Amino acid sequence: MFTALADPTRRRILQSLVDRADDAGALGHDLGISRQAAAKHLRILEEAGLVTATRSSRRRVHATDPARIRELSDLLGTVARGWERRLESIAAQSEANEKGTLRP
Repeated sequence: MFTALADPTRRRILQSLVDRADDAGALGHDLGISRQAAAKHLRILEEAGLVTATRSSRRRVHATDPARIRELSDLLGTVARGWERRLESIAAQSEANEKGTLRP
């Protein structure tokens, strides 16, 4: 999943799909890339489980998977809170060192 999100074009595609479901041609046009390039990025996002596709006539319409996005958001929130606690601890130790209340 993180490999899929590492590419800035795929992140832009996800942002576009949050607003509306669309096909590779329309996404490519909006992002200034070819339909084939957009389709390749969409395939990677699909494999990561971040995007789903449905058939509408001859079009393959893509949309974000809200449950998977929520799962990712929850995971990243948990990781961020862990880092915040660590950084707060480091700041407290640093302040204590500056005040001379802790010895190295």
